[in-house]
Amino acid sequence: LAINLKMSLRMLGFLIFLIYISQTVVFLVLRHLRGWRYRIGPLLFCQGLAAGGLIIGFFTRSIFLFGLSFILIGISGGVTYFSSIFYSLDSSAARGKKTGFHESILGTGALLGPLFGGLVARYYDLRAPYLLGLTLIICAMLLEVVIYHNAKSIDK
Repeated sequence: LAINLKMSLRMLGFLIFLIYISQTVVFLVLRHLRGWRYRIGPLLFCQGLAAGGLIIGFFTRSIFLFGLSFILIGISGGVTYFSSIFYSLDSSAARGKKTGFHESILGTGALLGPLFGGLVARYYDLRAPYLLGLTLIICAMLLEVVIYHNAKSIDK
């Protein structure tokens, strides 16, 4: 897509940098904040940011809007990663098992994300990976709500 849009390699590298710097900033901020823990709202909000970023990325040709898109995706990635590892390590029960599950999900995503993204880009459209990502985020958000409500009903 970057080549198709006549984007320079330097600009593409900068856009990818925006994802990772956004994640890093989120990591640094979340270590000092406590209000987000064990609340689904902040997690869903940040995943909504990623959904918005994917929608922007799907429609735009603007470098500035791609930058915004990648920042939103990076913020969401930082929050979801940090949340996952935090919840894996927060209790003393089965830390190793929970952390292993966390890492296996990340590894699977790192393998399957580019594989399926590349396939939909090749066989459908260069922008199709944005729709694939959007679909997966929406499905994950719905699953999180179901799990959260089931856990709340068990606690009562």
